[in-house]
Amino acid sequence: ADQRHQERRVNAVVALATFVDCGPALKAVEPHCNTVITACLQSSTYKKRKQVRILALECLSKLTLLPYEKLHGRKMDVINGLAKSLDDPKRAVRKAAVNTRNAWCVLSG
Repeated sequence: ADQRHQERRVNAVVALATFVDCGPALKAVEPHCNTVITACLQSSTYKKRKQVRILALECLSKLTLLPYEKLHGRKMDVINGLAKSLDDPKRAVRKAAVNTRNAWCVLSG
């Protein structure tokens, strides 16, 4: 059951990463940003597929376009949560993690 739950979360993050590419969709995610941040952070260390890790990181990066008030409480959670991704064996994942960390580090109100 835990494996199935993890797969569902991964599928949701993959769909979400594609979904938040357009502005109106990002606005729709806003009320759920804490849940999305948690799911993306968990999926950013998904061992089975590097593309899932990259999409989760890209999704986290796109979330920085939301209003600062929605994100400031999770800023350090995200920055600290990216540590594993910054040490990922795959270069593309590390690069996405650096871009995501930079986007979250420059967030300010």
